[in-house]
Amino acid sequence: MKIINFAHPLTKRNLEEIARLVGERVERVIDVHSQIDPQKPLAPQIEALLEGPGFTARE
Repeated sequence: MKIINFAHPLTKRNLEEIARLVGERVERVIDVHSQIDPQKPLAPQIEALLEGPGFTARE
C-alpha cells in the first residue's frame, strides 16, 4: 500500500497501526507539504496536490 500523507510526519508506530488496520504492508509513504486556501475551490487544489507526487486525481 502507498500512503499519501498531507499531515504531520507518520511515526513507525503509526505505520504499523495503519498496516494492521488495513491488513496490508505499507510499501511507501509520500509526504506532500500542502497548504489549502479556504478562499479557493477545494477540488482543484486537491487534484493539484495529488498530481504533484505523480498521481492523477483518479488514482
